Amino acid sequence: NRVKPHTDFVGGVESGLRKMIAIGLGKRSGAEVCHAAAVDLGYEPVLHAVARVTLATGKIIGGLGIVENGYDQTTKIVALAPEQLESGEEALLHQARALMGQLPFQQLHVLVVDLMGKNISGAGMDPNVIGRDVCSTHSPRTSPSIRRIYVRDLHPASHGNALGIGLADFCSSRLVEKIDWNATLINSLTSASPESGRLPLHFKTDQEALNACLATSGRVHAETVRLLRIKSTLEVGEFWASEALLPEVKQHPRLSILNGPVDMMFDAQGSLAN
Repeated sequence: NRVKPHTDFVGGVESGLRKMIAIGLGKRSGAEVCHAAAVDLGYEPVLHAVARVTLATGKIIGGLGIVENGYDQTTKIVALAPEQLESGEEALLHQARALMGQLPFQQLHVLVVDLMGKNISGAGMDPNVIGRDVCSTHSPRTSPSIRRIYVRDLHPASHGNALGIGLADFCSSRLVEKIDWNATLINSLTSASPESGRLPLHFKTDQEALNACLATSGRVHAETVRLLRIKSTLEVGEFWASEALLPEVKQHPRLSILNGPVDMMFDAQGSLAN
């Protein structure tokens, strides 16, 4: 399994081999039992306990820990024997956390996300990237601080599962039309996070949604708004940034300007240009 920071909590073990033992091999019933226990006991103690009991059966001969970089590319594959899983996975998690993609700004008025979906993150949009979680039983996030998040569309590979839509403040009507509510409901209940399936206010056009973002972000206007547009939380290597962020872009050692400034363009239907 991929070893990476979990979307719901922070610890020595997060998303990886022991999670696969507890949640993946347990299928839906195992996931329900583990998430229910985690509400009272916490995620990490549950993963440790279930993995230890399962490994004690001797039916698991080992695991392959996969580490990816911020571009969703495999950078390391490590084989671990059962007795190596705890220490080995913790070391891989440390490496994965250092490699994962992040937004280069700590404060934003508006974040526009072109695509969300289960294929992008288990939470639709990775809370480690957007700094936001809505579930009362999950670890709170403090950074980055984003006042308004607008999600434009649901990735087709998510097959209608819109878990994580509750992380957004606004979304598009086209996204809502693609939601499979049964799949979203099952995933929300199984993960004990009904808040993640809540539907935000939605608009027919991007232009209307962005106006709503600006109107509810405080005393900001076109020249001062700190706005970022990304393709998804899995693809943050290139992005649109508003002019108010330009001084920070110029000072950042790992950022470069590809083109612009250009006007934010909308087509006749009010959709943002690609």
